[in-house]
Amino acid sequence: MAFGAQGKDNYATVTGGTACSNTVFGDPDEGVSKACYAEAPPPVATTWTPCSVETVSCVVNGTREVAFGADGRYAYGTVTGTTACDDAVFSDPDPGQVKACYVQ
Repeated sequence: MAFGAQGKDNYATVTGGTACSNTVFGDPDEGVSKACYAEAPPPVATTWTPCSVETVSCVVNGTREVAFGADGRYAYGTVTGTTACDDAVFSDPDPGQVKACYVQ
């Protein structure tokens, strides 16, 4: 679960219900109104290499995991060969921001 706003988020693994508050998650952006939402945390123990900027095709060798996004907000997909790096393929994980594709 993510808690934050404007690309500044704290993450926690939760089960069942939990309060959406600074007490539970910590305050990722002091003085800004925040919300909770389900989102995968940024990649931690893996290396991600830039593949392409938004609206340009990302070409991978074989089948690879690709992350599309910016500001710590990403949509993920498994790609074989060439894919468009855009909202139509991955959805829009960070509305209003310029995004890019990264390959694992």
